[in-house]
Amino acid sequence: MAYYRGGEIKVWDILAVSPKFPENLNEFRLQLRNVAQDHLFALHARELGMQNEPELRKRIDQIRKQTLRMILYQHKVKERARDLFESTGKDSLSSLPGNLFKIQEIVRKEFEDSLRIMYKLKFNTDNFESALQLAKVKKEQLLARRKNSKQGKE
Repeated sequence: MAYYRGGEIKVWDILAVSPKFPENLNEFRLQLRNVAQDHLFALHARELGMQNEPELRKRIDQIRKQTLRMILYQHKVKERARDLFESTGKDSLSSLPGNLFKIQEIVRKEFEDSLRIMYKLKFNTDNFESALQLAKVKKEQLLARRKNSKQGKE
């Protein structure tokens, strides 16, 4: 679909990043341009050495955790809910609601409850207020640093 110094873009690259299949040639071109721009941004960032930035490592870790959550949710909640939904009406499951989303809510709650029990999750509410105050101070400090760094670049 496209070539650039350091790589190429294939049809799969375009289809993999968008949950919506392009309905016409204009949408396809727009998705191709977006993917190309992402590739060029990433290439330029690597050439600038930004792959060594501590912020990148934090973001990659966040993305990894989010992806693991999504995969776990798919396997433990969505697939089980779909199986239950498809078998609704059989004797043992006749009490389940006929709406797939309601079934997902039920399965999700059961799964989350089982994880809380398995990992013995307990909240220490004694320090919530002090933690909230500390988080507010840290957030203000972060915003001030970002503001100062933007002003320094101007």
